[in-house]
Amino acid sequence: AEDDALMIISHAADGGLRDALSILDQCSAIDNHVTKQDVQDLLGLAGVAGIFKLVDSIVSKDLPKMLETIDQILSEGRDPTQLVADLIQYLRDLMIYKETGRNTFYETPQESLEMKKDL
Repeated sequence: AEDDALMIISHAADGGLRDALSILDQCSAIDNHVTKQDVQDLLGLAGVAGIFKLVDSIVSKDLPKMLETIDQILSEGRDPTQLVADLIQYLRDLMIYKETGRNTFYETPQESLEMKKDL
């Protein structure tokens, strides 16, 4: 499994070994080589790029772009409840990063940090 996929599984399992193994097992049933995209698809996650695009549209007060982003994320089969949870987590992590400089982002830390510099 890819490192990014394992990071997402770890975060989704919230420290529960059985939960993590269950998610990994479900992903492995799809493909022996578990990718970040496999895990995101299984869990209904929007991913950092989708969340960043949504936050960017909120910050820029671009309502059409915001609605388009939400529609795109949901049309990809993502879970709306999970989208809200991911958005809250992202904003929390962003506030911690802005205030302390500490990276608490669980998904592709370097990619996330590069995107967050602009917000």
